[in-house]
Amino acid sequence: MLWDTSEGDLEIKNAEKSFVFRPIETTLAACIAQTEGFSSDAAVLLTDSPSLSAEAAALDIRIQSISRTDDILPLLMNDARQESNAWSRSLVRWYLADHRDLPWRRTKSPYAVWVSEIMLQQTRVEAVVGYYNRFMTRFPSVQSLAEADIEEVLKYWEGLGYYSRARNLHKAARCIVEKYDGRFPETVDALLKLPGIGAYTAGAIASIAFDVPAPAVDGNVLRVLSRLYALWDDIMTEYTRKRITALTEANIPLQQPGAYTQGLMELGALVCIPGHPRCDVCPLSADCKAHMLNIEEQLPVRIPKTKIREQRRAVYLFFDEDKVLLHRRPEGTVLGGLFEFPGVDIDECSSQDADQRFFEEYDIRPDHTVRRGEAVHRFTHIHWHMTIFSSDLSDASCVPENGDWLWADREVLDRIMIPTAFKSAMKLVKQRFSCI
Repeated sequence: MLWDTSEGDLEIKNAEKSFVFRPIETTLAACIAQTEGFSSDAAVLLTDSPSLSAEAAALDIRIQSISRTDDILPLLMNDARQESNAWSRSLVRWYLADHRDLPWRRTKSPYAVWVSEIMLQQTRVEAVVGYYNRFMTRFPSVQSLAEADIEEVLKYWEGLGYYSRARNLHKAARCIVEKYDGRFPETVDALLKLPGIGAYTAGAIASIAFDVPAPAVDGNVLRVLSRLYALWDDIMTEYTRKRITALTEANIPLQQPGAYTQGLMELGALVCIPGHPRCDVCPLSADCKAHMLNIEEQLPVRIPKTKIREQRRAVYLFFDEDKVLLHRRPEGTVLGGLFEFPGVDIDECSSQDADQRFFEEYDIRPDHTVRRGEAVHRFTHIHWHMTIFSSDLSDASCVPENGDWLWADREVLDRIMIPTAFKSAMKLVKQRFSCI
């Protein structure tokens, strides 16, 4: 932005920090000479001077009356962006023409966008569609979600995993109802204050639902931008994430931020995929530096830092006639706050050793336990190798009477969400109940 200082003070509202203002105190040519990386395509001259206007026209620099900058600055910045970043326009055109018809894309409701974005975290689109439709039928509004019991919300989330997402959805819904009178906050800063909403989700909701030019950077976007700009930085580092976030933000078309955000997601999911990207059908292949250099399959650089931990557990099915004992896992642990079939971490040990470990942990003595089978469940950073035992608890009164323990019959089990990590154990419980 070239600013003619002879016109007086420059007052501009909502100017972006990344937008450079260069005052012209002598001649336009002298100003340009002092401006590093100057591009006439990305420049706008703010002036009402005929002589400066003539000089700018000769240099193919756009001109705008300085008296109107208060109103049209966002449009000027959008024009400058689009002149120098044509790939974002290609992306939007491609998305609008070829995107998948997904249920949450049929509306701009912030509630629908929010629920879908939370569900899509760590979960494939194909797996989410059915859960999303079922969830939205039962909880069609933020008000209905806020008024629901958390156990029912968890039941409708059952099978999606990462259950803290459902708990945070419920907490955030109540916050929106109580603090915002049921109306979704529209700014990124306000969205970030809601439970379970981070930078990516806030940017996605703001841009898709409210047309706010906010970046939303997830794994797909990291991959697309690292290839587009041929970045060799490790995408697992905070430095690279910030760099790619800045590049994403700099290219947002201010008239269609939602289509841009979803276009990046869609491109990463369908075309710029891990391993072998489909460059032959990519709308950005002509602008992609990695494709030009034939290094697209080498990017992005991702250096894993988390080692998967293998953990052995003994899981107990304690029965009292037509009931089975459940235990609520401690907050802050894997599956924290959810009901489980109680168990303990073990080493390579016998059933007697496992029984003793359980007694030491919970002061409940397993009696005549029978080994019923093995099961494995893989979380992101830990794998559970479970040995399942069953026992008819001879003294049900030894179970603590607090909210962490629950005797559940068949009807209660149908209402309460039991994590899929215990799928094999649940099958054994249902077999037992079917015989009663």
